[in-house]
Amino acid sequence: MSARPDEALVEPTASDPVPDLLERTLGLYYLSPSFYVAELCKFVVGTDPWAWAAQYCGGDWESVLRTSDGVSKLAAFHRGYATAVGEVHGAVAPWEGSAGRAAGLRLADLHSALDEQAHAVQGISGQLEQIALAMYELNQTFAEILSAITDAGIRVLVRLASTSVAAATGVGALGSAVIAASSLVDLAIISDLWKTAIDVHTKVWTTVQGLMGVLAGNLAKIENIEIPRLLTV
Repeated sequence: MSARPDEALVEPTASDPVPDLLERTLGLYYLSPSFYVAELCKFVVGTDPWAWAAQYCGGDWESVLRTSDGVSKLAAFHRGYATAVGEVHGAVAPWEGSAGRAAGLRLADLHSALDEQAHAVQGISGQLEQIALAMYELNQTFAEILSAITDAGIRVLVRLASTSVAAATGVGALGSAVIAASSLVDLAIISDLWKTAIDVHTKVWTTVQGLMGVLAGNLAKIENIEIPRLLTV
């Protein structure tokens, strides 16, 4: 028998879906945002965006992707097992009599069950991979949005400092008014960016919930598959 189904069971791995961007994920891109920028954002959007993102968007997509790879290898094992059973079935096909027919039917049922199980397990792997990619993309999007919020927050703080200096040194009120107007524009940018971030999170969460439903369906399918037991002699 040439088939070796156990060869499919090797150490699972996780590949970066977008190479060279791992450093931009949430856990590495913003480790310690400025206290003053965070306080400004709390005033504008009612929460600390970095703390919120760490709580709701800091999932370990790499572990999920590694799990997907492991489940895919398990599906490959089932396919290999089905192939091995098919080879044995071919070997006993020439047998004559009731024993030969019984063996052929049982092996055919086993092959069919293993093949069905392999498809369901592979489906679970696919859903896990999609969940991992959704997590990854969410992290990337939030990293970019937080970067833009930080830039806008810094601009506001610089302008506020400039206004204080202008007032202290007696520089004309016109300059202070211009600075204040520019700051309002950046405050609006921060608010709009945060609304975008929440919308993205909601869409990704809805997608993941749908994938979890499909995944649960495949798990139920596997549970209902009956693997025929080979007779012992």
